[in-house]
Amino acid sequence: PPSEPSERSRADPSRWAVHGPEPLELGLPGTAWSLLLDLPGWRVAEPLRRLDGSGVTVIGQRQEDGLLLSASVVMAAGRRGAWACRATDWPRIAGLEGVGDSRLETTAAEARAWYTVRDAGSPTRHLSAWRYREGACIHLHLSLPAAAPEVEVTLERALAAARYAEAL
Repeated sequence: PPSEPSERSRADPSRWAVHGPEPLELGLPGTAWSLLLDLPGWRVAEPLRRLDGSGVTVIGQRQEDGLLLSASVVMAAGRRGAWACRATDWPRIAGLEGVGDSRLETTAAEARAWYTVRDAGSPTRHLSAWRYREGACIHLHLSLPAAAPEVEVTLERALAAARYAEAL
C-alpha cells in the first residue's frame, strides 16, 4: 500500500472511516505475528507504512469520548525489551513544549510514560506504553482531556484494545 493515504486526511478525524467489528491488523514483513487492535465503531485513518518496510502506524479516535489512540509497530533495530524501546522515544517526547507531570513505570512486559501536555487549548493526559516482541517495538499512545472523569483509568483500560495474533 502507499505510504501516504490518498483519500483521507490524517489530520481530520471526521474524514477517517468508521472501523467495523473485525480487528485492525498491523504487521511487519518477516514476522510470524501481528498486532491486532479491537476498534469497533472508532474513526480510523488508513495505516501508514514506512517506505522501507520497517514500520507501520495507525491513528484512531473513539467517538463516544474522543479518546485518541496511535499504534506503531517498528523494527527494534537492536533494542531488546520494552524499556529499550521507550528509551529511544521518551527523550524526544519529554522535550516537547508543554509536556509535564510525567511518571515512568516499567513492568516485565511493558514500559510506560504518563504525562500531561499543556498547550493553547485544554490540557490533555497521555499514556504511552511500549512493548517488545521478537525484534519489534510496539508503541501504543493514548490521550484524553485531562479533566475527563477518571482519565488515567480510562487510558489504562483502553490498552486492552491491543493484542497479538500468530501467523498460521
